[in-house]
Amino acid sequence: LKNQGVIHCDLRLENLLLVKMPSQVTNPGSQAQGDVLQLPRLVISNFSKAKQRNTAVEQKHHPDLARQAPEMMSTSQYKMVDEFQLGILIYEVLHMPNPFESISRQSEDEEYNTSDLPLICPLSAYSEGLQHLAHLLLRADPYKRIHIRQAKSILQVLLWGPCSKAFSMNTGLRDSPHVLKNWLDVKRVLLVLKFGEWFLDEQSQTTLEDWLCCQYFAFATPESMFQAVEKMQILLEEKC
Repeated sequence: LKNQGVIHCDLRLENLLLVKMPSQVTNPGSQAQGDVLQLPRLVISNFSKAKQRNTAVEQKHHPDLARQAPEMMSTSQYKMVDEFQLGILIYEVLHMPNPFESISRQSEDEEYNTSDLPLICPLSAYSEGLQHLAHLLLRADPYKRIHIRQAKSILQVLLWGPCSKAFSMNTGLRDSPHVLKNWLDVKRVLLVLKFGEWFLDEQSQTTLEDWLCCQYFAFATPESMFQAVEKMQILLEEKC
């Protein structure tokens, strides 16, 4: 959506659908219909509140648009709305209510700090990292919120990246990201072995998470992983 200049403005669980895609068998005689890999597809629905950002083509046909200040543009005020709602979704996906339902403010214009938001229950190794990510997306100042691309890279590192122990006292977080190269090579080899064993086991089935994990490791580099971890650490050091 971001690449298409679309701001959804209503990201909520009701508008996120997992659709099971139909099987596509190139040679029906070689494989049974039930054996084909079927991965659900995430579909975002309900674009009734969506906004379309003005493009360079529109400015060419409407020269006055090029003279307007950003705050005068119809969609400028919605630029980081989807990031904010994604932060709320992190709470709701973890079976917690909207965090702003528990914040008491005298008026809608009153500022808040992310420290006022409820804590995510530490039920897994991901809880603390997801809480930090949610807070980075829920900053009151839209210019201080992280972009959706940054949120994606941070989430991928939280799910499939190295644990904090990978940054030992000898290397440190701010040393060269090449310390992650060996870890990444070993992880890829183990992933190949894992799927090799599954291929031999007729009962094993590949899930959507497995596919997303493979997609991540296919393109991940030590530099990109290091930048995601470092970016999160730098942002958390700033005052929310």
